[in-house]
Amino acid sequence: MEHSLKSLAQTLDDWAAQKRAFITETDELLAVGGLSASDAKSLAKSSVDVAWKFVIEDATEAAVGLSDITSDFSPFKITITKDGVPNEVSSVVTNVALADWLSRPPERTVVWVARLETAFETHDVRYAPWGDATEFTPKPVACSPRKFVRDSSTVSRVPDSLGRWLLKDGARAPWDEGAARVWINLSAASLFISMANEIEPDGALMFRGPPVSRYTVSRDSAATISSNGFEAVQAAARWIYESERDAETRHGLLAAELARTSVPNNNASLLFERGASPSLEGAKIALQLGLHKLSLDSLKAMADLRKAVTDETTKLSDATRQLATAVAGALFAGVGVIAARLTVSVNSPVILTAILILGIVLCAYVGSVIISGYQFVRIQRELRVQWRERLYRFLPEAEYSMMVTKPAAEAEAGFNVAAQISGVLAVLLLAAVIAVSFIPLPSNQSGSGAPATEKVGQGPGNKASSPVRTK
Repeated sequence: MEHSLKSLAQTLDDWAAQKRAFITETDELLAVGGLSASDAKSLAKSSVDVAWKFVIEDATEAAVGLSDITSDFSPFKITITKDGVPNEVSSVVTNVALADWLSRPPERTVVWVARLETAFETHDVRYAPWGDATEFTPKPVACSPRKFVRDSSTVSRVPDSLGRWLLKDGARAPWDEGAARVWINLSAASLFISMANEIEPDGALMFRGPPVSRYTVSRDSAATISSNGFEAVQAAARWIYESERDAETRHGLLAAELARTSVPNNNASLLFERGASPSLEGAKIALQLGLHKLSLDSLKAMADLRKAVTDETTKLSDATRQLATAVAGALFAGVGVIAARLTVSVNSPVILTAILILGIVLCAYVGSVIISGYQFVRIQRELRVQWRERLYRFLPEAEYSMMVTKPAAEAEAGFNVAAQISGVLAVLLLAAVIAVSFIPLPSNQSGSGAPATEKVGQGPGNKASSPVRTK
């Protein structure tokens, strides 16, 4: 069947080239119209050889049998049913139909091509010989050329995706097969367009350069470009569109390199035949130089970030030490006040109020230091969020966490512990001051009793006095 099918496909392509037949294909049917009586009989016989069912219609669109085919009822139309094709596979018998199938976005990821002998794979589609059952996994292309190529026409001529035109890395198209050449021509044109800066209204490809260069795309690019040149075009397109992050930069660099390529005429095939490989090398070098400069800037930015984090942790450590000093001073003063209160038995309201106010002031001082520290922590957190969103988005999350988030969190944790302990000590100090201020202490009896009896000592020249005794 395979040989008969290839023979049938080649015959139909020859008839189409000679305008002897009009061919239309779907995944299920092959319709051939405008047939003469002899061609209709030949096609019917070939269909029988392939074991496919068919229906013959004469010029009146009435179904007729094979024996009823005569020149009096020409032209004839034969509709053939493609048996044995799986639902998940597209099928194309003729190269004419293949060109039409390639003009539309693919509905399935595998297509059987009757005139293809060697399979090849692109990112979106596997083009395979008839009956091929190899598993295929698509690999979508990261970017669309429409993001970078300007086209001012009403209907965009820039392909929306290069998935069906871009070979997988390491894959090669069978250069000498007619069916593959159909794909190569359309692929080359699409890739040429995808690497230009702009498509002008007349269809010319413009490369801004400098210098500004313009080239036209021929209908048969495979006749001008070699297999090595086509592989260089494929490599250049993969280099641009397989990296979504810097595709725009790569596209601009390669287009500029192509603009500097000198060719004898304005044929885009000759431009890419001569310039695709050296332009790709030049664009890669330019990108590496740009990345080197970017790396230096990134290193400087990372050094600045490290310095900023170090300064922040240092300031937070200073705030922690300041808080400890404040608590120590408050506790020292509070203990002194409490000791004085317990030592001096004075219950004057003025003194008690002064002691209470002094205790409140000491606690308020500690509280103000804690609040100012938390205010500093809050401001630094907001600044870190702004750094992350505006200046350091290029850093991976793990690296940013190691450089910024983790050290800052550790410094904040130390301050939080110090603030909590300081708060507890300040509250206990205030409670102690209140206790000694409002609880009255007992008075000393030696200082508040009756005056002591004065005894006059007897000395030389003095007479002892004695109390008068009464009976």
